[in-house]
Amino acid sequence: MSTTAATNDVAPALSLIVATTHGWPDYRDVFLTHRAAVEAVGGELIVADSSGNPAPPAQEVGPAVTWLSAPGEGVFQLRARGYPVARAPIVAHTEDHCVLDPGWAKTALELHRQYPDAAVIGAVIENGSKEQLNDWANFFVGHVWDMPGVGEARRVASAGLTCVTYKRRAIEGMTTVGELGVNEAYHQRLLTQRGEQVLMDDRLRCVHVQSGGVRRAVARTWHSARAGAAMRREKITARSLLRIALTPVLPIVYTGAIARSVAQRRYYPGRALASAPYIVGFLGVRAVAEVVGYVAGVGDSASRFD
Repeated sequence: MSTTAATNDVAPALSLIVATTHGWPDYRDVFLTHRAAVEAVGGELIVADSSGNPAPPAQEVGPAVTWLSAPGEGVFQLRARGYPVARAPIVAHTEDHCVLDPGWAKTALELHRQYPDAAVIGAVIENGSKEQLNDWANFFVGHVWDMPGVGEARRVASAGLTCVTYKRRAIEGMTTVGELGVNEAYHQRLLTQRGEQVLMDDRLRCVHVQSGGVRRAVARTWHSARAGAAMRREKITARSLLRIALTPVLPIVYTGAIARSVAQRRYYPGRALASAPYIVGFLGVRAVAEVVGYVAGVGDSASRFD
């Protein structure tokens, strides 16, 4: 593991953790939006990189950036490396293909001040890949619960995995699932069960840019689903048992959930309808991959999705 950063005795206002499987320089353009957002509030950016590429020079990434190199690790393992490094009272994470507005961190801090009892405030996710129907399907399958239209300070059981902010107390006790890393959805549901407020808010949002064709989308769906199933196998709960039992009918269940969410939130219903064949196909791939994950474990899937 290598670290690139300048030390500073003053605690940052916000820590943003980003796990990247693409590394430098592929991540550079999105990195610049992340750095601008945290610098605007005197925050820090912690990048955990599994690409195996050399870390960029410190003078290129800037003094508020810590770069952790862990070649070959998966996204959830990389996040597990980032949380112990974070120093701020508000700790957030997002993905290396999620573009942030320059005022994103300022909005996050304002919301946490507005809702002091909220342990978690999740962002809504905008689709930034709008040209191909398979990209729309990929978005709807992955973001059925956190697409725009949730309103302000909506209480939820889980705020998602893509762009989430925590008060520091909320990340205490966050543990890994075996050797597979951190799955924040488990932790967020545990916080909800303990009576903590977990919110989502339309005022906090990021733009999810992920394309690459049908074959790549199928591979991404397969590996993320198999890894998720392996995590559920490692951490059995009543919810995970229900999910396992419903695996054969998941394409039907989630197609209905996507349709309801799109209709209720009025988020591009025409695109959802047009991409429906891809949605059903991707959900079918996910169901088969989950069966493989339950039976055979994670294999190499943990490190093969982004």
